[in-house]
Amino acid sequence: MHEKNASHPPAVAGVQYALGAYGSWGLLPVYWKQLTRVPVFEILAHRVVWSVVFTALLLTASRGWRNVRGAFFPSQPRDAPRNVASYRNELVSFHLGRDP
Repeated sequence: MHEKNASHPPAVAGVQYALGAYGSWGLLPVYWKQLTRVPVFEILAHRVVWSVVFTALLLTASRGWRNVRGAFFPSQPRDAPRNVASYRNELVSFHLGRDP
């Protein structure tokens, strides 16, 4: 099951995660208050750019680029329409799920 690690048992790690979550929950209102002077488009642009950078780093670290390439450029031509339709459906469902 779990590998026993004497330096950080699961209970200690759970307490550390809980303290981190409660601490960030308490500090986030201060952070959001400081952002009231920043234009919304700039915040959105930063979120998009840093999300792409972070995702690229994760894909590089996990060697997952082959999976991304396979999703966009399938090895079997008959799979291409299904993949394109799947992406379109995901984008539409994401858009419709957002608050107006």
